Amino acid sequence: MAGRCWTQVIFRQEHRETVCKTLGMVSLNCEAKEWELGFEEEHEEEEGVIYASESEVNYGLFEERENLAKTGVPFYGYHSAGGNSYWPHAFAAHDGQSYEWPANDEGDPVVTLTPDGLPLAQVEKALVYLEHRKEAERQVHNRPQQEDTRDDKEVC
Repeated sequence: MAGRCWTQVIFRQEHRETVCKTLGMVSLNCEAKEWELGFEEEHEEEEGVIYASESEVNYGLFEERENLAKTGVPFYGYHSAGGNSYWPHAFAAHDGQSYEWPANDEGDPVVTLTPDGLPLAQVEKALVYLEHRKEAERQVHNRPQQEDTRDDKEVC
């Protein structure tokens, strides 16, 4: 099959059952009561947060991630390029919505330069993605919501 890649999804432990049912990642070992480390990796870097990664998934689990977002489960992560079919993308979801943006090989969002320079419209869209990513991370890591106290909220 074309379009296979490596994908990492980060979510809260209490959403494991929903993530298992929706994404169907082999690495989640959905039948087991405990996480099992194997070739496909899953681990807890901090209490209650699961980092699940898997290779050879189809199209970065795009449709499955869209369906998972609709359940309201917050998550984020990224996927590698799928051969010559598509580039890496970072993704995030919170409050029933899914967001995605082109990324480098490390999962960091990128903006493409054009012969005319830096397209500000693309930068603005990238900043919107980053705000949604921050919110997904806040929910996944159970951090308190902070008010934006900057006087000038515009970055560009």
